[in-house]
Amino acid sequence: MSPGTIARADSVEVVSHHPRPRVLVLGWTNSPHVIDWASMVADAGFEVHVAGREADDWPTTSGIRGTTSVTAVALPRVPGLRGRRLSRELAAIARDLQPDLVHAHWLPEFGWIAAREHLKPLVCSAWGSDVLAPSRLTAKRSALAIGASRVVLADSLALRSAILDLASRPVRVDVVRWGLDLSTFCPAPRSAARSALGWDDAPTVLSTRQLKPVYN
Repeated sequence: MSPGTIARADSVEVVSHHPRPRVLVLGWTNSPHVIDWASMVADAGFEVHVAGREADDWPTTSGIRGTTSVTAVALPRVPGLRGRRLSRELAAIARDLQPDLVHAHWLPEFGWIAAREHLKPLVCSAWGSDVLAPSRLTAKRSALAIGASRVVLADSLALRSAILDLASRPVRVDVVRWGLDLSTFCPAPRSAARSALGWDDAPTVLSTRQLKPVYN
């Protein structure tokens, strides 16, 4: 793509002034969700940069397929200082990169930082815990992120409804459902799956979530 090309990224039209439209993805740099999103956007032909911090409970990642850069900001241990340092560092990265689009994951941290640092145009992805039964602080920060976004992404109609309930102004919310890799997860008789796992033919319940009311 040549500079000045109009491209579509995350349902938003952007005018790129770079050889390829440049997307800055903000989030936990070792999160499987952020990694998958960044790789998919890179596969679509965009120049993708990822910045944020590492989540403490997940394995460290050395890179993300197809991305141009991955920056995990080193943070102090003091909670109040951590947030200010992260906000300042991510704003500096955005100034240096001059992205055509900023995509922030998880509203009350990275979406909120993008909003307070006036990073535009902004797309935010809600993950669920940020808008479903949030604390007062989480709700306030998520609402600020929603208000600063051109588009908010959700993976279900229930999550979309919760986002709209928090919004202080009319905002576009697109539902983008996670896909399924049929080369890995392919239909097969239940008997074959049970046999492979060594299970007998007793009734079986499979839950992909914790047993909490928020997960219905």
